[in-house]
Amino acid sequence: MSNKGAQQIAVGKEGGKVVMRFPSSVTWMELDPDQAALIGESMIMSAAGLGVRIEIPQEKREITPMQRAALDARVSLVLKNMIEKNAKPEYMAKQLIDVIMREME
Repeated sequence: MSNKGAQQIAVGKEGGKVVMRFPSSVTWMELDPDQAALIGESMIMSAAGLGVRIEIPQEKREITPMQRAALDARVSLVLKNMIEKNAKPEYMAKQLIDVIMREME
């Protein structure tokens, strides 16, 4: 991609609206993923500043059968250990969720 004709884009709030300002006339725009994310983030932050709540759904993460088997084994060992120590259910739930979340990273 060439930077030929690259322009600075300003995003902000004006009169209760989210406004994108270009230094000159624009007929089309091409963005790499990082640029698109920055502009999108600026637009979201501007809209949020106007009282809009925005939620971006996360993709559902799929795990392989091998990852599932490893996670099952890990959770089983942690759970067995906590049961042997008579841990309270609230503590066990928190610990198991933490184990799963760490493994999913």
